[in-house]
Amino acid sequence: MSVSTDAAECHGARAPPAGSTLPPLPTSPESRHRPGPLSPTLGNLSAVPYIDEIDPEQAVGVTAQEYEAAMRRAGRIWHVVSIMSQNGPAMRDSMRLYGTLMYGESPLSRAQREMIAVVTSQVNECVY
Repeated sequence: MSVSTDAAECHGARAPPAGSTLPPLPTSPESRHRPGPLSPTLGNLSAVPYIDEIDPEQAVGVTAQEYEAAMRRAGRIWHVVSIMSQNGPAMRDSMRLYGTLMYGESPLSRAQREMIAVVTSQVNECVY
């Protein structure tokens, strides 16, 4: 895990320390791997996690099925889906839970549920 106190470095401008087995952090401006308010810290240092994702063209089994379902649903595979690609059954069950929470019977309206999702994403500094 790469650790930095500089925000630019946390966005991937710096390679992992020598001897690290982790790949470099993404350097693109649209990088989603950045520290947020809930990122782990070591003293005053912020740690940026990296999770290896399975490419949709290389996915098999449940992971491939869930990628295909994501494409049918949204026309793309959102990061919240691909981040779970190492565990297809967890991805499948998480998407079922999401469907139940957002579209199932509830005392909350669909708009209220979307507002909760937007606020949660904002607090977590996630792109919604």
